[in-house]
Amino acid sequence: MPSSKPLVLIFSSWYRNLRNYKACESLTRKNMLVDAFGNWLFTLLFLPSASILLIQNFGLEFVTSNYVKLTLEFVFIGMLPLIILFLRKESWKNYGFTLINWKKSIAYGLIFAAPFLSIRLYAYLFLDYVGWSWNLGPLMFLPFLFIYGPLEAFFIVFSVYKIDVGLSCEKLVSKGLILTSILFALMHAVNYIFYPNITSILMNYVLGNIIPALFVGLIFKKSNSILGSSLFWTLLNFF
Repeated sequence: MPSSKPLVLIFSSWYRNLRNYKACESLTRKNMLVDAFGNWLFTLLFLPSASILLIQNFGLEFVTSNYVKLTLEFVFIGMLPLIILFLRKESWKNYGFTLINWKKSIAYGLIFAAPFLSIRLYAYLFLDYVGWSWNLGPLMFLPFLFIYGPLEAFFIVFSVYKIDVGLSCEKLVSKGLILTSILFALMHAVNYIFYPNITSILMNYVLGNIIPALFVGLIFKKSNSILGSSLFWTLLNFF
């Protein structure tokens, strides 16, 4: 097994850079790219590693329990971008946390969600479709709603914005949008650990997440607000 020491040194150096950053400093393009891809490296390396380690020690049933799934999702998807923003002292408005264009943003969210919801309504009426979240109790539904809704949308928006600024890309369909959507889809290949069917993983988890992730980024870029992106992603995940 290769030594993890170089990886630890990389993350230690990055963390010191974050801690020593002063609000009066302006973030460079390099800073933005390091934050974006450092965040992806953290997720793509440690999420599957932690999942495998937990399965080996506690079993698959433990890892697929609601409490563990929520914890893994928060720690390896939502936590680090929040920490980076706090340590960098960036403006939350850069990531769409504003009421500017909120009506436009919500309208985009509903419009993009409509085709997906129409398909699911048909499946519910004629194919006995049941959403994965419909059986959650009230105490579990609210944490799932936040983490698998707005927090995942923020994870996508964080990556799109950081990469676009880092690469000085101002196009609507930008490098940051495309790279983020591909990486987000590939991230879901970790589900192979739980459902070892490569065809199902590619169709339902990898390919099935590229287009929705693109829409999350597009809504943000069109409106400069995260409200519509969060609404769109929440509707897709819970209905």
